[in-house]
Amino acid sequence: MEFGSTEFGSMDASLEAYDAQRFEPLPHWTGTSWQGGAALPDPTLDWAFLHAVGGHPGTGRAVVRRFVVPFDGHWTLQGTLRHDNSNGDGVRGRVFVSRLGMLTDVSVANGETTSTVEPIELHAGEFVDLVVDGRASVTSDTFYWNVTLAGTPSETAAETYGGPREFSSAAGLRGPEAGAVDRRVVAAWRLTLLRDPDSSELEAVAGWMNEVVSLDRQASDRAAAIEQALESLCQTLLGSNEFLYVE
Repeated sequence: MEFGSTEFGSMDASLEAYDAQRFEPLPHWTGTSWQGGAALPDPTLDWAFLHAVGGHPGTGRAVVRRFVVPFDGHWTLQGTLRHDNSNGDGVRGRVFVSRLGMLTDVSVANGETTSTVEPIELHAGEFVDLVVDGRASVTSDTFYWNVTLAGTPSETAAETYGGPREFSSAAGLRGPEAGAVDRRVVAAWRLTLLRDPDSSELEAVAGWMNEVVSLDRQASDRAAAIEQALESLCQTLLGSNEFLYVE
């Protein structure tokens, strides 16, 4: 899951005193959103879900998008929290920073409000949580929250990261499983053939690996199935003409 260097997604059981240590990943990826299971409401997490531009809190649970700060520097946050339904009591959005605690707390019902964090100094590895709960009721609590985090690297960090960088929550959502497959395919190509796969190679091989993984009912989990498929891929690359012969 990515939002810059981001991880996404979870719920926290305490709506009044947010506890970042209770951050847990939403377990099911539909292709466009993270949620409790294949269908909503989920038996355990009911209506809790997150997609690229918003989501819905669960009963007694907030949904959280987490941004892990990639470099030391000064950071700002700009966003618009929107709730479009006249039913229910709306939603509350909070911005929590690991070292500094809660920085903003805004509520909205059938409207929109801005969420802003003025320049603050953050360090690599710290995290910013975007926390949304349903207030007293989660009736009709679909929300939209587009956030941009902008960072100006410190003098030392600028040697690696260059100038200012922006990270968009809307552009950052990823399904980690497909991303994990793509990254492993690229790594295998670089180690064996000393080049990146072209787009057609990546599409074909990643598609094959995802199909193999989906059919592997013997693996205890998807991560183990990916590793098994990766072994087969590496054996194939090591036996390819491109690896065996130098032109």
